[in-house]
Amino acid sequence: MRFILQSWYGLLPAPWAHVAIALVSLLCGTIVGLEREKREKPAGLRTITLIAFGSTAFTMGGMLFSASDPSRVAAQLVTGIGFLGAGVILHRSDRVVSGITTAATIWAIAAIGMVAGVGYPVGAFAAAAVLYVVLVLGERVETKFNGPCRHVRCVVTFAHDAGKARPQIEGLLDEHEVPLGERRFARLADGSETAEITYCAEHRHHREVLTKLAEHPLVLSMEVGSAPLR
Repeated sequence: MRFILQSWYGLLPAPWAHVAIALVSLLCGTIVGLEREKREKPAGLRTITLIAFGSTAFTMGGMLFSASDPSRVAAQLVTGIGFLGAGVILHRSDRVVSGITTAATIWAIAAIGMVAGVGYPVGAFAAAAVLYVVLVLGERVETKFNGPCRHVRCVVTFAHDAGKARPQIEGLLDEHEVPLGERRFARLADGSETAEITYCAEHRHHREVLTKLAEHPLVLSMEVGSAPLR
């Protein structure tokens, strides 16, 4: 029970306490990062793990080098994580706000890393497990509340433009999280290209990809089934 309720700095000799705390921090980041990686989010396994480990390392460093006021480093860490989270939210080129869940995950995993860094890795591990459950069950609850996805096939025809158009179309699909397995490209006889994608027509945030594709200057036509969109 002492390993749960007491700081590990008083239970293990240096430097083994720091090593054990760092390893638990990496484990916490891996638990949450695997869920983000599975869902192909911008902040995946490596990013989340590095944030957790970095938060722990900064916290331990603050306690070692600023013994009179160890909270100074932690305060700067909170500010730095805020900038990182803001960058995730603002990465999209359109006016639709996205990435808030990823930013919140970054914020939460940094806090978990700080908890480990001050000497309570068991509490950090428990918090990481709770965060994992929230991310997994939260998606299922949202799906059940909003209803299941209704997948629709869409065929987009766009100009070849010396090979410059396809990377732009792929960038839009990546931006709106259309999985790689749900897109297929082909070259037509007249030189143009087509992208056959599968998207969810039930939920608004999934349908936004159609709006961005329709606004693209190199897109010639779009069809969902047999109904042309433009």
